[in-house]
Amino acid sequence: MHDVEALIDAYLEGDHSFAFYYDLAEKKVVLDEDPAITGEPGIDWDDEESDERYMAVPKMDSFEAYKLRESFAESLDSEKAAEVFRLALSHKKPFRHFKDALYETELWDEWNAFEHSYAKKEIEKWLKAL
Repeated sequence: MHDVEALIDAYLEGDHSFAFYYDLAEKKVVLDEDPAITGEPGIDWDDEESDERYMAVPKMDSFEAYKLRESFAESLDSEKAAEVFRLALSHKKPFRHFKDALYETELWDEWNAFEHSYAKKEIEKWLKAL
């Protein structure tokens, strides 16, 4: 069984400095970084089987992340709250302002559920394509 929750977490990580891979043999997410950081040995890319065993977990790019935030704003029942998010996204540094809007509106749980639902759909599509 695939570890969908770990894949979702890797997908949403958002920090493109980390390299997450999915181990198809063990059905788990692997962070391929310096062992001093992870405490685990990295992936042996010299092993010919590694190319088929490990698949890079997709990452959400900033355009996709922005569009997701726009979709969240449009999904809100409260026009007042939706406007707070639309305004936040129109500023310079829209992600920072979006986060501030989450504090202002106290819609963290709704945002987390919305983002998780989106990521789950994307990861399930990706797994089917494998």
